[in-house]
Amino acid sequence: MPIGDWQFWVVTFLALCAGGYLLRNVLPVPFFSKRAKRRKHESRATLTVGGQRVDRPAK
Repeated sequence: MPIGDWQFWVVTFLALCAGGYLLRNVLPVPFFSKRAKRRKHESRATLTVGGQRVDRPAK
């Protein structure tokens, strides 16, 4: 490995930044990503037609 070469460090830094971006924003890693935290706060919406609630059909 060319540890003394500045290009090695630039490419290593860019690769680490890209990996961090993927872990934080794209891949669903529960303890590290923003997506997992965002899903906790989501709520379900009620389906309405003409202002009246539509019930689920019986199974």
